[in-house]
Amino acid sequence: MESQKDTGLSDEASIVECQICCKWTTRPRCLPCVHSFCETCLQSYIQEKAKEKITLGSTDEEKLLTNYYCPVCNHEVKVADTELSSGAWPKLLPVNRLLITIVEKLSLERAKFCDPCKRGDDEKEAVSWCRECGEALCDQCTTYHKRVKMLMDHEVLSLEDIRGHPRKIADTEEICSIHPGKNVEAICHSHDKLCCMECVTYQHKECKKVTPLTDAAREIKGSKAITNLIIKMKQIDNQAVSVVESQSSNVEELQNQQDAIVLKIQELKAEVTKHLDKIEEQFRQDFSIIHTALLEKLEIQSREFGFIHRAINNGQKVLNVSLSHGSNEQVYVTAHKLKKICEKHEKYIKTESRNIYHHDYNLKLNETLEGFTACINSIAKINISRLATNIVPAFMKDMVAAELGEFNGKSPSDTCHPWFTSGIFIPNGNLILADFKNKKIKCFDNDDVLVSEISLEYQPWGVALFEQNVLVFTTPERPELRFIELKDNQGMELREDTMDVVAGCHSIQVDEKRITLACSTEIRVLLRDGQVERIIEIKDRGTRYAYRAPDGTISYTNKMALVSVKGNVKEMQYSDKELRSPRGFTVDKEANYYVCGMDSNNIHQVQPNGRLEKLLLSSKSGIRNPYAIGIDHMTNRIFVTQMDCETVKMYRLITNW
Repeated sequence: MESQKDTGLSDEASIVECQICCKWTTRPRCLPCVHSFCETCLQSYIQEKAKEKITLGSTDEEKLLTNYYCPVCNHEVKVADTELSSGAWPKLLPVNRLLITIVEKLSLERAKFCDPCKRGDDEKEAVSWCRECGEALCDQCTTYHKRVKMLMDHEVLSLEDIRGHPRKIADTEEICSIHPGKNVEAICHSHDKLCCMECVTYQHKECKKVTPLTDAAREIKGSKAITNLIIKMKQIDNQAVSVVESQSSNVEELQNQQDAIVLKIQELKAEVTKHLDKIEEQFRQDFSIIHTALLEKLEIQSREFGFIHRAINNGQKVLNVSLSHGSNEQVYVTAHKLKKICEKHEKYIKTESRNIYHHDYNLKLNETLEGFTACINSIAKINISRLATNIVPAFMKDMVAAELGEFNGKSPSDTCHPWFTSGIFIPNGNLILADFKNKKIKCFDNDDVLVSEISLEYQPWGVALFEQNVLVFTTPERPELRFIELKDNQGMELREDTMDVVAGCHSIQVDEKRITLACSTEIRVLLRDGQVERIIEIKDRGTRYAYRAPDGTISYTNKMALVSVKGNVKEMQYSDKELRSPRGFTVDKEANYYVCGMDSNNIHQVQPNGRLEKLLLSSKSGIRNPYAIGIDHMTNRIFVTQMDCETVKMYRLITNW
């Protein structure tokens, strides 16, 4: 099959090409990101990824590989049935019948010659088309096709008939991501999830906004929703292209900067080497002069004492001969002369002996150079400066909080106005709130109806999901964490077990490995068994809310600002004249912050780098003294509680397109 690159077509020809084999797709399987690939290509790709993981140490492929990523956009594909071998995973994906139809359409437009014959370098006019093979056939190949046992069941039609009656695009067969083999047949608007009938029966049986897919899809083409989606996709694509272009330009700039820095280091090295060569040559010259002068002095001393040696040695010989053969008078005269010579040399020796030394050369290095290798461990350091690009995603600029309504969180048994200090959405969509004043944990369903509550001995502040069907909460008065069991009937039961945490705490966040607690003057990070991993001390009292990001960054609010710390380094601090008495905050999937300004009566949307994006909500939106806030990452629902107030406001984050 010819590649789409030769067709000159745009969207149609582009989407039918498998990005693995770069040919038109055969038996295309569609990933959740809507990229489609040949079934065999996808199978080979998954198996290759499994082999890559096996080479890392384990030989158990099925334990290693439980998901894979789209080869084009890197979207994660989670496998619902990992009991199957990885080679069978593509069959869990829906067949893309749209692509099958488009491939056939494009192929029929260019079908002139028999495809099997072309592979044998023979051109015969095509007269029919096999839908299973997706190939044009001549008379002879058509006859062969109908006679061969493996091919005789294929649907073979004449080109004239099929061009007059093109294949219609079949209804979607989107496969449920939770129940393999089950087709999607409905949508739950409460959770914004596509569902099969098993999902509707079990996971969404309490949801009141479930619509059959046929009803939801009626008149979808040309609708405002599609128009808005097209605009949204264009906006996001433009944003992605802007970032790619910006980062590509930055990569080029960094490469040029690297080249310039390396060149500068080379020039510095050459300059240092030149200077060292210069002072080395000067040292050699100075050393040579000193050495020559010293040798000359030693040679003079040696020569003078050599003269004395020769004179005394000769005098000894002359005196001995005189004593043996000379007369007394001759011996006397010789001795008299030698006495004078001895007196002269003795006097010289006494004088010069003070100047007789043994010389050694001792090297005294320049102090700077002597410690050069010890003190200078690197030639330079590279510091990376970061400047905001001001490339703000359009969907963030246009994001608004659409009001879903409000509800009264007071129950008949409450003795005073509720004050909800924290809350959390649990997987079934219910909202759990901690009512500090009434010493209760309350549960509200998707329709904002109170379905259960549990009374406590002490005032709760923070609440989180510790594990499936188990809540954990804090009490500022008690140095312990308490646990609540969630029942199938939406009831709650207080457990007897506790976890000691040394001091009373406020907010609590739980992830797979750690528990993060805000304790007024410190933030405690514990392992899930209660062992303290880290303590961050806060200078001023007033830290009621804290959050730990997946990369270990700790964020918290104090009396004046939102602060982020990574390790021992302050990464970000956000404060603004329009943010007074910051309290609770939450973080969305893009790591943007939503901070309650209690005394400024607003919610600030803050980028991860600490820049204000917008005031998401204000007193004009009807909020007063916002205190706690939380987001449901599945549906983008947001709750906002207000200080000493039973009213809880509900919103949904949407893009205003």
